[in-house]
Amino acid sequence: MDSQLHQFRAVVTLAQELHFGRAAKRLGLAQPHLSTLIRRIESSVGARLFSRRPRVALTPAGEVMADTARRVLLEVERGMERVRQVASGQR
Repeated sequence: MDSQLHQFRAVVTLAQELHFGRAAKRLGLAQPHLSTLIRRIESSVGARLFSRRPRVALTPAGEVMADTARRVLLEVERGMERVRQVASGQR
């Protein structure tokens, strides 16, 4: 699951930046690694998520993927916060 969360973070970050170099920097990755990761994700879902020319842009499938990834990451964050609250006795 951590690998999928990593992929979701990559998609969301690239969707926000719309620039491979800046997204890679935010993720702490080399730009070629991010490009490879995005190609692997596209291959696994069977759809192009980003057009690359003339500028990086989300495709319709990419919009769905980015929206889904944002919601999943938010829910994971909320879940982790609830766990921390329970562990600390706040809940």
